[in-house]
Amino acid sequence: MNRAGRPTGHRTEVGVIGIGLFAKIVGGIVAAGAVGTAVVVGVSAGGSAGDAVVTRVVDGDTVDVRVGGRDERVRLLNIDTPESVDPDRPVQCLGPEATAFLEALLPAGTPVTLEYDDVRTDRYGRTLAGVFTADGTLVNTEIARAGLAAVVVFDDNVRFLPPVERARAQAQQAQAGLYSPGTACTVPALVAQLDETVAAHPVRTPPDGAPAAEFEAAAAAPDVVVAAAAALADLLTGQADQPPVAAIPEAERAVLVDAVQEIGRTARTQGTDLRSSADEIVRAEAARRAEQERLAEQERVAEQERVAERERARRTEQERAERERETAPAPERRADPAPSGDPYPGYTGPRCYEPGGRVWHPCPS
Repeated sequence: MNRAGRPTGHRTEVGVIGIGLFAKIVGGIVAAGAVGTAVVVGVSAGGSAGDAVVTRVVDGDTVDVRVGGRDERVRLLNIDTPESVDPDRPVQCLGPEATAFLEALLPAGTPVTLEYDDVRTDRYGRTLAGVFTADGTLVNTEIARAGLAAVVVFDDNVRFLPPVERARAQAQQAQAGLYSPGTACTVPALVAQLDETVAAHPVRTPPDGAPAAEFEAAAAAPDVVVAAAAALADLLTGQADQPPVAAIPEAERAVLVDAVQEIGRTARTQGTDLRSSADEIVRAEAARRAEQERLAEQERVAEQERVAERERARRTEQERAERERETAPAPERRADPAPSGDPYPGYTGPRCYEPGGRVWHPCPS
């Protein structure tokens, strides 16, 4: 870590992570590796030791001590805990918990022994050391065993690396700290969240004959999975050197990234297929409407032609009738019959004449 705890060396990461349920979707991270409970750690011979007294815990992997009548800031070797005090960076996952854990292990006034490796100070002037309590417990490993640190190497100092690596594997196996699926900010928890997202957004292909809108709506589910998988893959690749991602060994992280990306690819393919189906339905519907419109137009034109044909036939008939009337001979005109002078034809009874003797009518009986 820097003056507030930022790492200055490169990391080395070990172990094999089991990825449960990845054959199907995404499950939690199942830790694998050695299990143990030892707290007293033997280390290879290295630099000389120095007795000191803890005066203050700075953060999860840095303490201030009084040694040989002077104050020194000690950076614990081969571990890197999440940030909790760096003013230039946000508090990281379980950073405060790591600090509290070290405060519980090394309260002010605790006598400790500092053991060194080849390089004893970093570029910030901090002492690089393994910190042992009076009972021989290597504090560096206890932090790793609690699952509160990633494994790192500073300036090729590897004296305490083997016990730290074993302790980290034990933490992973126990799903402690940064390996706990029950802590929302850890990688296992984020993987479990992706698993839940996949389970909560199953892809349901609409039945044959369903409208395009149903296929478009169905594509929303894989879209959610694509976004979740992309976010997790970006975290795993973009923050590989920072907790909580750095707590996952590199080889395991690569497997995890591949699995997460495969989930994203599968979901993207599902969404693409559903939208392709929707597009095909839209095109088919457009073609059907176009055919209907073509047939309707064809019928309209045919009906217009039938109406025109009937009108032509009517006019032809009308013209034929007019020609027949024009060419027909005029009918013979018969003379009106002359009046008979007998206003009562067939009457043979007595006649009664009007005065003057010219107009008569039947006499009343």
